[in-house]
Amino acid sequence: MIRHRVLHVVASAHRHVSGIAQIIAVLAKGLDPRGYDLECLFLQPGPMASELARNGLPAHVIRWDRTPSDIPGSWAFLRFLARHRYSIIHAHVGNRVVLLPAKLTGAAVVLHAHSNVIEALGEQPVVVDGRSADYVLAVSESVSASVRAKRVTVVRPGIEVAETACHGDPSGPLTIGTAGRLVRVKGIAHLIAAFAAVRKQFPEARLEIAGDGPDLDLLQRLTSSLQLQPWVSFLGWVDNLAPLFRRWNIFAQPSLQDAAPLSLLEAAAASLPVVGTHTGGIPEMIEDGVTGYLVPPGDEAALAAVLVHLLRNPQHGLRLGEAGRTLVANKFSCSAMVAGTVAVYDRLCHRSPDRPGADG
Repeated sequence: MIRHRVLHVVASAHRHVSGIAQIIAVLAKGLDPRGYDLECLFLQPGPMASELARNGLPAHVIRWDRTPSDIPGSWAFLRFLARHRYSIIHAHVGNRVVLLPAKLTGAAVVLHAHSNVIEALGEQPVVVDGRSADYVLAVSESVSASVRAKRVTVVRPGIEVAETACHGDPSGPLTIGTAGRLVRVKGIAHLIAAFAAVRKQFPEARLEIAGDGPDLDLLQRLTSSLQLQPWVSFLGWVDNLAPLFRRWNIFAQPSLQDAAPLSLLEAAAASLPVVGTHTGGIPEMIEDGVTGYLVPPGDEAALAAVLVHLLRNPQHGLRLGEAGRTLVANKFSCSAMVAGTVAVYDRLCHRSPDRPGADG
């Protein structure tokens, strides 16, 4: 079997790309027997590079902010590509200043579209320009619909589902949890406001927020203004959410827009009842009323009502959690993600004439 070298390009090695790093690590393990050797290039330094390296994945780091003024960074990227020969360059950043130089190397270029929202532009989806790539992988149907490209297929993120569930401790305090980057688009402010209403009926309830980001101070001030400090905890960035799932009773994903939040999948895989918003790719991850609940984004009253309902009916929550765990195992498995990716790789390396997946 001819082996092909694949370079995954990621904008940064900071903690907020841990979900992308997790996907790459799973692909590296699953694609190795298929004849693909993966490496990773981070365009900014951070802890995720050493974490991948500890797991045996070659991880390189340069400094490039991908702006026209950063000429040294551009040259560092070009020199790196010139020193290596890759069959495929798999970019997790959609900037054309990355895709076009990658094309010039003669490698096949894959763009992995993880989102169709630009944080600085608000919550409205934007067009993902994948015309410079040979293939685009979209993490959800919602993202796929926003892609402009020659060939695009949906490859959903895959996660491991443990043999035993680890959802909330019934003997502990009633706890609602959430996890993610603390930015406006994640809707955490609406969750805090909804929690204020929840406490009127469940004064002992707690809210725990795992994550970090530029909105931390704003969210802490909101918590203080609502006099919720004793019952709301900001936990900072948490690499392993499993210990939190053991004490959380409900997982909430209050995003104003989101493509495919991995923390929601991890919570569902742990059999936690999940509450999400009817936006982006979240409805593809929750079957409303069967594996969890969906509410309109930004609707604090609806979110509070669903949270109260689940706190009042813990056995119903357990049934939702078990159904959610089954959905993740069937629809978001690591094996399915690897299979979808290798189908695209094989086509680009002329290993298979067949079309991979459902092209759009």
